[in-house]
Amino acid sequence: MLKTKMLLFSFIIFMIGCQKNQTTKNNENTNIINIKPGGVPVIAKTKAEFKKSSYFKEDRVKDDKYDVMQNGNEVSYNELLLYYDYNISKRHELLPYTLFMIEKHKKYNYCTNAFENLYEFYTDQDIHYCDGTDASYIQYFKKINTLEPRVRNYCLSFIELGSKNEDTLSLKFLEIFYRYGFGFNKDIQKADSLKLAYQKKSEIDFNKYRKK
Repeated sequence: MLKTKMLLFSFIIFMIGCQKNQTTKNNENTNIINIKPGGVPVIAKTKAEFKKSSYFKEDRVKDDKYDVMQNGNEVSYNELLLYYDYNISKRHELLPYTLFMIEKHKKYNYCTNAFENLYEFYTDQDIHYCDGTDASYIQYFKKINTLEPRVRNYCLSFIELGSKNEDTLSLKFLEIFYRYGFGFNKDIQKADSLKLAYQKKSEIDFNKYRKK
């Protein structure tokens, strides 16, 4: 799961909001952060209150969707990721906006998001259960060879596109695919080459982050 990227964003927001209150089975007593546009973060008392807050109001979600479609705004896309993390039954709605980011705005760092959206839709495999280790990815990717060739190739095309454009996680995914024969014929030599490319890109990303 994950370098991921926007999932990490969601996790950080959630962890900031969680306080010392005892968590009940339905999480109704969990304190969660309520981020208001242009304002100071405010702690919502319950999950129910948080879901009714301005963060999840329809106008804000629509603003984010528009900003993604028209401008490829990454902050808006990240907010949509968070919104759909809390509205799992609607998560399929995220895919068109992921495609806008990739195909219209050339944001290839979201190629793995497109793959995950599609893969979850066709297999019911949830990327949230991955913890970033190869073992968890292997378990997650097991069903890829059960997909119809047309569907499988469409899913994989996003990983290939991301890898071609040096997206870090796409390189990692593609390495695992070739190493274990998920979606492609097993090719250890190619997997080793992709692993080196992934490690090099990860180091570049880390150095950029450290300079900020």
